[in-house]
Amino acid sequence: GIVIINGNLNINKNLSYGTGTIADLRKLASITFIVKGNLTIDNSVTNLVGAYYVTGTVFTSSNKLANNLNPLKVSGLMIAKTFDFGRMFAGTIENPLPSELFVFDGRIQSNPMPGLVDFASALPNSAQVGP
Repeated sequence: GIVIINGNLNINKNLSYGTGTIADLRKLASITFIVKGNLTIDNSVTNLVGAYYVTGTVFTSSNKLANNLNPLKVSGLMIAKTFDFGRMFAGTIENPLPSELFVFDGRIQSNPMPGLVDFASALPNSAQVGP
């Protein structure tokens, strides 16, 4: 589904899709948030799913002064005017990990919502890393 927020959105709980297998990609769970404002993610949130289109700023920490040591993983897609990365988690010396990890899961391309078909077709089919 598509959720349209006319204003700011504050997320204070983890979001996930249900478990199980599907045979038809048209039944693949997929959610899109269109936020006409800012998106603020609470320090306690460690997992988000979905596509996010934010006209303002995405704040990955609700309180930078709180020494937020929780990593954040987003499975999906985030597009915003600006990003303010506020997490401080780095793993350990033996196992360094990102504070914010964004993993494109392809759901918006596999099962685009009505009105997002043209948007989904403009996304790249694969990501390239490096030169």
